[in-house]
Amino acid sequence: MKNLDENLISRAKSILESNWRGSFTVPSPTLYPHQWSWDSAFIAIGYSHYALDYAKSELDSILQGQWDNGLLPHIIFNPKAKGYFPDFKYWKTDEHSPTGTLTSGIIQPPVHAIAALKYFDHSHDKKTIQNWFPKLKKFHQYLLENRDPEHSGFASI
Repeated sequence: MKNLDENLISRAKSILESNWRGSFTVPSPTLYPHQWSWDSAFIAIGYSHYALDYAKSELDSILQGQWDNGLLPHIIFNPKAKGYFPDFKYWKTDEHSPTGTLTSGIIQPPVHAIAALKYFDHSHDKKTIQNWFPKLKKFHQYLLENRDPEHSGFASI
């Protein structure tokens, strides 16, 4: 069983490494050639076990796409990747996206704070967590104020 686990871990790392794009990881080079929000969070959790610099970069990169109102978009588009629909033009988010960043206009489940916690568990890097905290808090505030119509504490995406 140990060899099977080691083989699986090795293959998973190999896939992540081949999908690394310099500051983030794509879920699939052909089908999903952009950065996806919750994929990045889960990928950062994985990286936090063996490549803290990649985990940090993954979360830094996705948080750079955050809108002023706190929304953390589900896609940050790679302008070099062609052929994906709906592309950034479809979303018409230019007035909301940070300057120079192309994003979608919807969100995915908020797993980023969990990823940040896992990063901290392995790194004890207080400075990075302090930098991420205001953005993570702003995203959760956005969810409470804009995605909880019944004020139940359960956000909708």
